[in-house]
Amino acid sequence: MSTSGLIPSRVSRARSLAKLAAAGARSGLPPWARAAVSAGLLAGAALKLDAASVFERIGGVSPAPALAALALASAGQALCGLRWRRLVIGAGAPAQRLPSDFAFARCYLRAALWNNVLPSGYGGDAVKVNWLRAHVDLRRAAATVLGDRLLGFALLALAAAVSLPFTRYSLARPLVVGTALLAVGMMIATVIAGRARALRAALALGGLYVALWCASLWLLARSLALHLEPAATAPVLLVAGVAAALPVALGGIGTREAGFVAALTPLGQSPTDAVALGLAFGALLAVAAAPGVVAPDALRRERRAAARFARWRARCSSGRARFASLTKGHLSVLGLLLAAGLALRLLLAERSLWLDETITFAQVARPLDEVVRLQLSGVHPPLYHLQAALAVDLLGRSELALRLPSIVWSLVAVVACWAWARQAFPRLSPWPATALAALAPFPVWYGSEARMYAQVFALVALAGGLAWRFLERGGWYRATALALTLCALAYTHYFGALFGAALGVVAAVLAATRADLRKRALAVLGCLAIAALSLLPWLLAAFLGRDATSQLPPYKRPDPFSVIIAVVELVAGFHDYRAIGLAAATWPLALLALLLAVPQLARVPVSVGALITLTLLPVASLVGASWLGPRSVFDPRYLTVIAPPLFLLVGALVAQTGRRLAGNLRLLAAFAVAVLLVSLSVIQGQDRGNPRLFQLREALQAAAQATAPGDALALVPQFPLTNLHYDPVLAYYRPPRSRRVIDTLNGPGRRPREAWTMAARSGSRRIALVTTFEGQALSQGLASPSRFVQAFRSYGPLLEKRSFAGVQVRVYALPRAATRPVRTAARAGHGAIDRKEAR
Repeated sequence: MSTSGLIPSRVSRARSLAKLAAAGARSGLPPWARAAVSAGLLAGAALKLDAASVFERIGGVSPAPALAALALASAGQALCGLRWRRLVIGAGAPAQRLPSDFAFARCYLRAALWNNVLPSGYGGDAVKVNWLRAHVDLRRAAATVLGDRLLGFALLALAAAVSLPFTRYSLARPLVVGTALLAVGMMIATVIAGRARALRAALALGGLYVALWCASLWLLARSLALHLEPAATAPVLLVAGVAAALPVALGGIGTREAGFVAALTPLGQSPTDAVALGLAFGALLAVAAAPGVVAPDALRRERRAAARFARWRARCSSGRARFASLTKGHLSVLGLLLAAGLALRLLLAERSLWLDETITFAQVARPLDEVVRLQLSGVHPPLYHLQAALAVDLLGRSELALRLPSIVWSLVAVVACWAWARQAFPRLSPWPATALAALAPFPVWYGSEARMYAQVFALVALAGGLAWRFLERGGWYRATALALTLCALAYTHYFGALFGAALGVVAAVLAATRADLRKRALAVLGCLAIAALSLLPWLLAAFLGRDATSQLPPYKRPDPFSVIIAVVELVAGFHDYRAIGLAAATWPLALLALLLAVPQLARVPVSVGALITLTLLPVASLVGASWLGPRSVFDPRYLTVIAPPLFLLVGALVAQTGRRLAGNLRLLAAFAVAVLLVSLSVIQGQDRGNPRLFQLREALQAAAQATAPGDALALVPQFPLTNLHYDPVLAYYRPPRSRRVIDTLNGPGRRPREAWTMAARSGSRRIALVTTFEGQALSQGLASPSRFVQAFRSYGPLLEKRSFAGVQVRVYALPRAATRPVRTAARAGHGAIDRKEAR
């Protein structure tokens, strides 16, 4: 086409597009009414807000994050074009007759300019329908355009529902349930209604689009020096997108800014900053859609680009084929186990934090350099705490945000156990071991706890799988990965050295007995030495010149039965000690099974013997250190280092047994075992006898419901450490401000009589006594829950009592007329208690 004819053709094409856009604009209000609405909203904002502050905020934009936001937004719009093409294929259109992905992306960008910027509302949709009519029928074109828009909003709603618990919105729970169910239902119906492969690709592209646009909005807020939590980007985008899509304004002008104000005000942002971000976001939409207009229409360039994209897609296809051959089609089962494991962890993550978890929050809710300095004076390496600090900084202080690193690491552990099981037992099914890592109560519990044990579990599984792979095939990159994983394990928990020592014993034995594996076994020992040397500077800085043993919990030396109980908890999870004790009482049967297996140990394969060493040596080391050292270091959580190899051994035994069953019986047994594991994991989160369950949040809510504003609240925690004179749990779960809280840790409120007198003098009608761990032994210098319960029982009538896991709530009456007699009786009848407290 000549240059002289190019301009008229472009002009005529622009006129036709304008006519189509005008046809799409007829939905909703007429253009003059839309102009009035936009003008009215802008005028109202100018009158109520400081316009100078708005433009000052926009004028001080930082260019680097703004350009990054623009790049991500443009990429997201282009991905929407690819998603639209997959929907057209899913609707039954042959892919060979459709234009290329670049053509769909360019048309989508052009339509986005009409939809989001120009005064047309849904004119871009009319442009897309008309463009697609040349390749498919009108009905299919309109249906795919509408489906693409609905799918985009459904995916954004799903992302908003998932991220709402991490934000400060007060309506998180109902919105999570409603929008998640709606979005998941729409996506399932979409997949069932058409061709699954193309629609799955459309869903994946749509999810990537949502992620890119959330990151783009976060970067745009950073460029304007606004603090917007990453978890809040999806809800803000959903509210602003719905407001801008309403056909009542010109190109969303005014309604978009109103949506930003409505979404950001509950998060603590001022309306001025919200309007500034809305205007900047509108400009971002316009510039991001501009490539659809200026993109060249030359057929030659389009063919060249399509050829380059075809070559890139062929390379990706070959990579996917290699990955599929590696996994042998098992990704669906692995994905199902990951989804079930994630659901269990999210279910347990709703429980109240307990003492150690709130200590974690107190240590990480500060700048990163302070986190490192604090861990230098603590008892743990800093790697986990740095991740928890980043999670709290980005996602907020909710329980789920604090437990998110553990949830992620526990899912990594599932994949690592699957890979290690395939490497250690190539002739057996890896799914029993993988199911234990995903569904067993022990990894599920610590996979939803704000401590470092899920990360230890995952790193041990990763290091074991890498060591097995390296010993079989070698490779410098595998040795490098193994060394880095061992270094990460050393900086996560000091008891990672137990796994390192056991792995060193296995490597040393292989180096001495297997000439074909000697070099690789020595390389494994070298990786262990690198990990030990990497931790040496931290150890020198943390432990030289101070006594670190005084900070260890004063556990008693373990008796053999307590060791058996810990092993039972490793398999069955944490429940009432009576049930665990009954299960542990079956240890003679386990001993008999071991005696029967002793003659078979001579024929044990090398891989099985190595896993047995990795399982038994750390337990023996812990028991020996507890008996020989000044204090016990034996606890079920420290057995995390043996959980992956133990699960692999149990999984191999189950897989070997399952081979002897018929196909239907095997499936039935697998289903029964999975149901049992899930049931145990759910029960341990509801069992009040679980020693690691601490429902202080629920207890404080019950105390607030049982009292009225102005009543007193006495919280008496029980600690096993004499040097802990603060309650980090109460620092996280603050009592209601409308109640008169009596300090029972410091000051006169440490004595029951004085606490009762303070409540009576304040004019309270009732006093709620919240006690924790009443059965623990009393440490001198701390308040005693049992003494408070005994004293309050004689001071006034008990109105209500409620029990929670680890917490008791009692509400007593405080009649004003009886205040003086109660105090007199307290002096006369309970002098012995006061003298004991004074001592």
